[in-house]
Amino acid sequence: MGVFMEKDLKKEKKVQRREAADRLKGLSTEYVDSASKSIARALIDTPEYRDAGTIFCYMNFGKEVVTDMIIADALSSGKRVCIPLCRGAGIMDARLYTSETQLVPGAFGIMEPSADEPVISPEEIDLAVVPCVTCDRELRRLGHGAGYYDRFFQEFKGPKIALCLEEMLLDEVVTEEHDVRMDMVISEEKIYDKDSFGEHRRWRP
Repeated sequence: MGVFMEKDLKKEKKVQRREAADRLKGLSTEYVDSASKSIARALIDTPEYRDAGTIFCYMNFGKEVVTDMIIADALSSGKRVCIPLCRGAGIMDARLYTSETQLVPGAFGIMEPSADEPVISPEEIDLAVVPCVTCDRELRRLGHGAGYYDRFFQEFKGPKIALCLEEMLLDEVVTEEHDVRMDMVISEEKIYDKDSFGEHRRWRP
């Protein structure tokens, strides 16, 4: 990829992030909460989640899809749960999370475990539940630009499921060579997966 093309893609990504931020401001808390519950139920009903013994799940921030219901279900189902701890310079660990774990605001204001919690290696994780700024229906994901998840996915090779509000989906997300495509994107209306680009799988409550 040429230097100029790479710069153009980065610029287009910034534009998409700004547009997504503007769109997000217009969404009500009631919509986000209601959609999050539908998305959580859809995820919990997937074979990928049911079969996972250890899940890696983000802690939501702002108007991201809320993950409280997912984490609570995983713990009550006897799954091992780990959540992100950002260590700077785009490096992120998966740290063990239990009902006794004390969380503190991290560098970005996101709740994180302390550095004393055990590290769970990517090889031990069966499923990653991933946040996004936005996604498209062909499983491209746009993050916040720090590269934490793309670096993490260099080692984690299991299924990656992004949670995205239907109102935030784009027709096409700009990507670069290093961007990792998701295995599934779940909104409150549909489940989009890599085997159904033409005929997206519909989740029914």
